[in-house]
Amino acid sequence: MKKYILLNILIFLTSISFGQSKDQSKIFIDSIANQLIKKSEIKSLSIGIVKNNKTQVYYYGDTGNGNKPNNSNYYEIASLTKTFTGLLLAQAVNDKKLTIDDDVRKYLKGNYKNLEYNGKPITFRSILTHKSGLPYTFPNKPEIFINPDYDKLPFILDSLERNFTKDKFFQELAKVKLDTLPGTKFQYSNVGPNLTAYILEDVYKMDYQKLLEKYIFKSAKMKSTKLTLAENENKYLVQGYSTKRIKMPFNGPSIRAAGALKSTLPDMLNYIIFQLNEKNEAVKLSHSPIWKEQNGTYMKGYFWQMDSENGNDKIFQNGGSFGTSSWLEFYPKEKIGLIIITNVSGQDVHDKLSALTTNIYNKIKDNN
Repeated sequence: MKKYILLNILIFLTSISFGQSKDQSKIFIDSIANQLIKKSEIKSLSIGIVKNNKTQVYYYGDTGNGNKPNNSNYYEIASLTKTFTGLLLAQAVNDKKLTIDDDVRKYLKGNYKNLEYNGKPITFRSILTHKSGLPYTFPNKPEIFINPDYDKLPFILDSLERNFTKDKFFQELAKVKLDTLPGTKFQYSNVGPNLTAYILEDVYKMDYQKLLEKYIFKSAKMKSTKLTLAENENKYLVQGYSTKRIKMPFNGPSIRAAGALKSTLPDMLNYIIFQLNEKNEAVKLSHSPIWKEQNGTYMKGYFWQMDSENGNDKIFQNGGSFGTSSWLEFYPKEKIGLIIITNVSGQDVHDKLSALTTNIYNKIKDNN
């Protein structure tokens, strides 16, 4: 009887400590999130946490219409879209449809002799690591990035990209002139992921949206992640701003596999859970290091960035549209993942989201 009473006391005390740790985490997150909103250009935050397949969401601030963000809001997830494209490429590698060191011209109609430099061709590996030499965007107008006005640049890019068709894409691709060996120089590119998606469509005889649905959305239980929103869903799409509170344009459809996806915070938490399940062979492959610096501390996955410290791998990526910024990271060994989204874009915003994510991770990682 005494043992039974003692056991119940221990269970009771343990449950209190669990509750207290969760409450303490919430108090901590509330404090640092509200402080960031108060002292920076960031005016709203949507924060999602996954730990051992359990999720928590936190919403702060005002999205610009007098309302706090919520589960129904859609956000442009911008370059986080690339990680979906990378996962589809990993699926193709796993299905033995191609390899990451294939010359991409093997899958293109036409010669495209221009997609090599000194005999070295563009490969999927060089695209995944942004070392292909392909330009940032099509149409290729490097002059617009010379001393740009960052309040006007999004509108210039939007006007160039909005009605850019597949035919125009391949016309521009034929004009590309590489100036260095693919695989040697970092040059961020939205062209590479879109080229990858066009190739995957040909390989699978299936369009990009259907590939997403078959290999990711269905398995990850993502019902609110889309390239194009329905008319009745657009009212839930959060307006983005510059740091000067200028309303920014939304990404056009031509950015496609490089940044066109819109999603909700709950759906992105499902995506993190899906990414944490490395029993899925394509998911595990997409996390494999395919490039690293000489010191071995920085690695690239399939459009993922990676860090390894004390044997604990952190896999992360950020997304930035004209008016939205996001930061996603997860730790497969610890079964922890976090995502933070805000509807403002600026040069220092991602650094602030990264720091906030690190602070939250350090607070929750040892809590039960």
